Amino acid sequence: MTEGIPLTKSTFLNSFTLNRRHFLLGTSSFLAFCALSACNAKGYKIEVGKFLNPQERRFIQTAAEIIFPTEDLSKEREGLHVVDFIDRQLAMPYGFGERTYLSPPFAEGAENLGYQLPYTPRELYRKSFEKLLPWISENFKKKYFHALSKKDQIQILEDLEDGKIDLGEIPSPVFFKQLRNNVLEGVFSDPLYGGNQQMKGWEFLGFPGARADFMAWINQKGAPYPYKPVAIPLSFEKMQRFWQRQDESSMAPL
Repeated sequence: MTEGIPLTKSTFLNSFTLNRRHFLLGTSSFLAFCALSACNAKGYKIEVGKFLNPQERRFIQTAAEIIFPTEDLSKEREGLHVVDFIDRQLAMPYGFGERTYLSPPFAEGAENLGYQLPYTPRELYRKSFEKLLPWISENFKKKYFHALSKKDQIQILEDLEDGKIDLGEIPSPVFFKQLRNNVLEGVFSDPLYGGNQQMKGWEFLGFPGARADFMAWINQKGAPYPYKPVAIPLSFEKMQRFWQRQDESSMAPL
């Protein structure tokens, strides 16, 4: 998944760039189950819905709808369930920095050198929220982010991106870019990871999903593709049942 935090000059309201690895997150059911096995083998406890507290979940859910609006794609209150995708990733090896180099020395580097902080994704989110949520309450009459006007919500996200909000050890643009990248991953990943519900993100792109054979379409340049996207085969229903069991046993209500 995301390795480090890409730093860009573009703003989230007018442009974003997708990399193939950001939405082709899995190629087989084997990879998904290996991730779960590695989690247990290394002593990580999978606590779906327990890493992010309710207020953090509401912030991400609201911010995700601004970064990538889904009101035209899904009628569900949770949109494409991006917050579930992020929460689950933070509870698994990715959240513990399994794929991120976190050894010293740590130094402030140029933007093109990528992520330079010593924090895992879990730590980055938690440390940022510990500063950001009280700041919102203090500056907006004790209101939560999701209760603010859309104008104020957008302004806060823009201020995070521009480095105008003090998050202590975490530069606010770094937190914003982590959030934005994870939101886009949740929109465009395979549904077995929790986001992109009903493959609406793929339908938006016109992406066919994990279909095994495209031979019939190789020489039909410009021909409309008539089929809906498909998720990773076989594992989809098993993984959905797994996540549902986890949700029922440990998901904190919003």
